Amino acid sequence: MIHVMIVGEIPFIKAMQRNRCCQELTTVKYLCKVNARSASQFATDCDYFLHGSIPSGITLEVTRLAERLTGLELHNRCILTDLGGVSFEHGLDESPRTGAQDKVTRMSHDSYKKIWDQYVNNIAFNTHENPVVISG
Repeated sequence: MIHVMIVGEIPFIKAMQRNRCCQELTTVKYLCKVNARSASQFATDCDYFLHGSIPSGITLEVTRLAERLTGLELHNRCILTDLGGVSFEHGLDESPRTGAQDKVTRMSHDSYKKIWDQYVNNIAFNTHENPVVISG
């Protein structure tokens, strides 16, 4: 079983499920910055926009994180797995511009470990509320 954490954009889960090589992808954790929506409105929006688009057998956990008054800005766009990570300059969403490109960079082990600790272990950010869970 692989757990994948995505910090950034989301339209990429179906490709991950289709192209997995050895371990079954069962859980995707999507972390995003808290916005002005209430917890209940956020959960309603997640269900409205994402329900039906998550592939069968995949569970999506969407967690909003809050920046601390002192500390890091929640800005990184990356994909982390238990094997390593890659970072993106703009994100994984689809651009409306023809020919748009993004740079994908494999993280060094030190960068990966640092980002993993900051996001997975919640060292650098506060969890705003319980995750919204959507199953495919």
